[in-house]
Amino acid sequence: MKIFIFFILISISKICFSKNLYYSNFYDINFKSNDIKNTKEEIINNIKLNSFENLIESILVEKEYKKIQKNISNDFVNSFLFSLNISEEKIINNKYSSKIQISYDYEKLIKFFIDNNYNFIVYKPEKFLIIIFDQNLSYEKLLSKDNLFYEYLNNNIDHHSEFVLPKLDFNDRYLITKKDFLEKKLNNHNQVISKYNSDNILLIHYKNNSDENYILSYSIEDEIFNLIDKYDFSNKDYKKFFNHIEKVITNEWKQNNLVISSTINKINCEINALNLKELKKIKELIYKNLIIKNVETAKISLKKSIYDITYYGKQNILVKSFNQNKINISFNNDVCKIKLI
Repeated sequence: MKIFIFFILISISKICFSKNLYYSNFYDINFKSNDIKNTKEEIINNIKLNSFENLIESILVEKEYKKIQKNISNDFVNSFLFSLNISEEKIINNKYSSKIQISYDYEKLIKFFIDNNYNFIVYKPEKFLIIIFDQNLSYEKLLSKDNLFYEYLNNNIDHHSEFVLPKLDFNDRYLITKKDFLEKKLNNHNQVISKYNSDNILLIHYKNNSDENYILSYSIEDEIFNLIDKYDFSNKDYKKFFNHIEKVITNEWKQNNLVISSTINKINCEINALNLKELKKIKELIYKNLIIKNVETAKISLKKSIYDITYYGKQNILVKSFNQNKINISFNNDVCKIKLI
């Protein structure tokens, strides 16, 4: 019996970390088969595996993702499955087509990571501003429209959506200079952040001469260049390089923003609310935060209540996760205050 199968998987591009459910994008299914029921089941199982692997890959660093990936099975995926929605389903003779969307219980997945000491992230990184210095024997191009790296990215930015390109205007040339790359220090760090509204900066230095043909990539830590990758660029394959460095910088970002499951901390915080309705809203948002282990009431008053909050991971990650959920948390002389943004 011959079976002809054709199906398209739409890659997942939106990760809703702030919600208790994770929804995949829609997948289009189209195939011909003499056994539609079994073929459909097989394809849907493959889609579930694919979408689930995309989900956990986005949450875990590469090392931990590979550790859990080898144990993924249909039963394992189904244990986190919340719903499988099939729409526009058509069966004409031996032809089948439909769209499906899958949702997973994100809260249950995070609990699994915590219970099994997997470290994870709870929010997606913002895009990375990419600064490229193309240094050859015959020319040097930094923030220039003639820079071949920028030319490639401009023509293919849809395939490298994690990057933000500089404006390459006249003022950019004074923000970042060759001197910055030679000294390994971003002297106008604050101005760069202000202009592009981004803390995530990736610096690329391509060296090409008689002895060298490689790319050095850096992240920024307190204005200082931090080497994260060295890449042989002899083949001049721009697509391959940018796919590579996108994974490297994302994994680097994850390492710096991980929730450490084995680390538990406790803070005593004032919650400032204008009324009971606002207090209720703040408390709901706190309880929905997946890295909160426990909340206990220490003192209640009309406009200022005090709570003991126990959470997983480091304080700076807690602050960022609260900000993602529209809560401002600040510390002044060890006094913690919480209010709506």
